[in-house]
Amino acid sequence: MKDMYAYVYTDNFNPFDASKNVLSHSGDSGNQGQVKVTAALQANMAYVVVITTSSQDLMGNFSIQGSGRSRIDFNRICEYL
Repeated sequence: MKDMYAYVYTDNFNPFDASKNVLSHSGDSGNQGQVKVTAALQANMAYVVVITTSSQDLMGNFSIQGSGRSRIDFNRICEYL
């Protein structure tokens, strides 16, 4: 498995300016196929989570777990970019 990376964006994700609106990010530099990103989120706000790898041709299944004091909802907005 290639290195995985996770990004949390405020407002939106712009693939042409991937550093814009980044709230938090993390990477798996040990090739374990897992990544953990921590971010302090505000209630009633929308955020974008982007999961990627170090290889542009790698696709596959993954899962996302969220935890916090309040309910967290996830909605898929795009399968692949």
